Amino acid sequence: MGGVTADKQGAYALLLAYDDELSSTSAEKFTYRSHATDKARYRLTSATRDGRQPIRVLRGHNLRSFWSPRAGVRYDGLYRVVGWAIRFDRKSKETIYDIQFERLPTETPMEIVLRRPLTDEVEDYKAYVKMRHQEKDIFTHSDSHLSMLGPAFESR
Repeated sequence: MGGVTADKQGAYALLLAYDDELSSTSAEKFTYRSHATDKARYRLTSATRDGRQPIRVLRGHNLRSFWSPRAGVRYDGLYRVVGWAIRFDRKSKETIYDIQFERLPTETPMEIVLRRPLTDEVEDYKAYVKMRHQEKDIFTHSDSHLSMLGPAFESR
């Protein structure tokens, strides 16, 4: 689903998926819209600079962005929070957090990162997805047979 991974010490990873990335002039700078249910967003917007450590950013293939990978999830490197805006959305009646990120200059050049996934990695991912669908079909098919046997078998 995407979102922030955090603990008591702070946030340490962000998975971008679907419409999480609002705007980006390059893969090295982007704005993330936090989900209303993601309580870890408060770790990204800590009041003290010490509370905002570099964050590992991962982009999923389901991210609606020019910078998303063709398949799977790609590690893009360490980023830091450079700002944020908090506003109230009257339509959804929710508080919206738009958080700006910037990639650390010490990371592997983005031109190299954007080459991933390689062709064989895409093929491996396709095989994985196919296998998962087959497994799901087998599980769904076996559940439908149990439901025909009655309530006593459904709970097993």
